[in-house]
Amino acid sequence: MSVRQEVAAPTRRCHATGRELLPGEGYYSALVETLVGTQRWDFAIEAWTGPPEGTVGYWRTTLPISTSPPPPREVPTETMLDFFDQLSQQPEKLGSRERRLRFVLALLLVRKKVLKLHSVRREDSQDFLVVRRPSSKETIDVLDPGLNEAETSEVEKELADWMQSAMGDLV
Repeated sequence: MSVRQEVAAPTRRCHATGRELLPGEGYYSALVETLVGTQRWDFAIEAWTGPPEGTVGYWRTTLPISTSPPPPREVPTETMLDFFDQLSQQPEKLGSRERRLRFVLALLLVRKKVLKLHSVRREDSQDFLVVRRPSSKETIDVLDPGLNEAETSEVEKELADWMQSAMGDLV
């Protein structure tokens, strides 16, 4: 009968010296039976003298170099709401680009529960989202520009770029 046990993640520290292992650095890992159970011990290459007593298995590997960018910082909801309010001041005067941004931003704010979807209405063959702030009875009409998937992705990217820029302004 075999018992499956998960191997712990790298400790990122040399068990023998206590030195931090650096991204891209080669090292040895050993699974060692101890009084408290099976433990993973990592060793810098220069500190490796062979498998320690009680070793169940060992291997040589490299600590990964993180290639993913740091996660983006969250844009404060108030900043997004201020931008939405600016776009809502005179919606009839908005250009196509601003109408598209306003629509996608409204959907984002609904998802974040900053705005509440009140209803959807159709007028003169155009669809509108009717949203409101949860603390208000006043509704806001947001024209649905009829974006396809590619256009929605394009607007989301533009909105993400704006949010990154807004975060830079807040720092």
